Amino acid sequence: MTGSSAVQRWVGVPLLLLGALVLQTSLFAYVPLFGALPELTLLVAIAVALEEGSEWGAGAGFAAGLLIDLIGALPMGISALSYCLVGYFVGWFRDHLPDTPLAPIALVAAATAAGQALVLLLAALFGQGTRGVGALTVVLTSLYNAVLAIVVLPLVHVVLRPRGST
Repeated sequence: MTGSSAVQRWVGVPLLLLGALVLQTSLFAYVPLFGALPELTLLVAIAVALEEGSEWGAGAGFAAGLLIDLIGALPMGISALSYCLVGYFVGWFRDHLPDTPLAPIALVAAATAAGQALVLLLAALFGQGTRGVGALTVVLTSLYNAVLAIVVLPLVHVVLRPRGST
């Protein structure tokens, strides 16, 4: 089996997502970047997808989105669906990434933008509007997540990899 041990995944991913939610709603809620806040739960789901593949990426994305839906003002399921799709496609795309150190960071930025745009699109389709969130906010959130990915990607790797494996 490629990837980490099953126990490490089943324990590590929920703990990472809960930790990301706590940080996103507490610490990072007060540290905006030109008015934009990071989507730390989405970033963790993307990191899980990069580490474990599309199935785990979709599951982590769904769980991350569900956590956001539980505390957010949008209709239940919008973030869950959006993040699930992002996690799946990031996991699928990881095998096609160039072997450069910046490729995962660029993918984090693109996937964050796609996830945010999908949430906005679904919210608009359900009559929720965009609540003042525009393209600039999506771009800034993507950049914020890309910067945070420098720390989060290695952290997820360490948590999900068994000791002694690469």
